[in-house]
Amino acid sequence: MWNDERRREWEALQEAFDPEDRCSEPDEGERPVERIELDFAIPIFMSRDHQRRLHELMDDIVKDPKNQVQEGVHWVSGGGSKPSWSASDAAFLGKPGNGDPSVANGDEPTFDDSVFVLTTACRAFTRGEERGRKLAARAKRAAKGE
Repeated sequence: MWNDERRREWEALQEAFDPEDRCSEPDEGERPVERIELDFAIPIFMSRDHQRRLHELMDDIVKDPKNQVQEGVHWVSGGGSKPSWSASDAAFLGKPGNGDPSVANGDEPTFDDSVFVLTTACRAFTRGEERGRKLAARAKRAAKGE
């Protein structure tokens, strides 16, 4: 339930959120990457196990402290066929480009099954309890050397 105290807590957590403030610094020579693109010379076949392993690899990369924000969470949020959004949906969702002109505004997105996509999401902590749990888990992983 949202009361004044809960709202103040949420607002303070949102204000503390800075996606550039990472849990650790990148190693020498590492550079920021916003997208990974891979084009195959011929169509390939991916089993569910291939998809799972690719998801796990991306999850390992995203969980690295240099890819985690101090005051929030960053995670692999989805995977599957590439969606094509209408122009209005693309603008609303903050997707790059102008949307797919073949998708009418207000229509459901279409999906390109020939493109496998993994996406990540990042947000501020939403509750003090969540912040405490995540920071404790990070400290535990750091103590194990993960």
